[in-house]
Amino acid sequence: MTHLKHPGIVATWKLKINRKHYIRVFVWDTAESLWAAKDYNVSFEAHAHLKHEHNYIGDATSCIQAINEETGKRKIPKKFGEIFVIAGNYRSEIASHEIAHMVNYWGESQGWNPYGKDDEKVARITGRLNAQFWTEHYKVFK
Repeated sequence: MTHLKHPGIVATWKLKINRKHYIRVFVWDTAESLWAAKDYNVSFEAHAHLKHEHNYIGDATSCIQAINEETGKRKIPKKFGEIFVIAGNYRSEIASHEIAHMVNYWGESQGWNPYGKDDEKVARITGRLNAQFWTEHYKVFK
């Protein structure tokens, strides 16, 4: 699916975390387009950053979560986060790397213990998101 809001975006798709929440994947034409996008990362936390490792670039950010001061509960937006990759410059390890960030952020937002009782939840969601990523990738880039 093509995203028309920015000319540097080649494709975009959703990864469903559950029935209500999703992660938006953006495939950019070049790293320069991603860097030049004026609205890039405005509404997202800055705890994830662009990575320059082994000649590739990827990014994962989670949406800001509002906390209800009366109940102390987090309000998690439907779009939980975004993953950014550069067209023709990402492979399975890049996608799984960025998905791992998102699973970590999701688990944290849910209060999961990835080293204890929630180990299988982490493994299941990681596998499911990776499968969705590549299914959508091959639909777009036939």
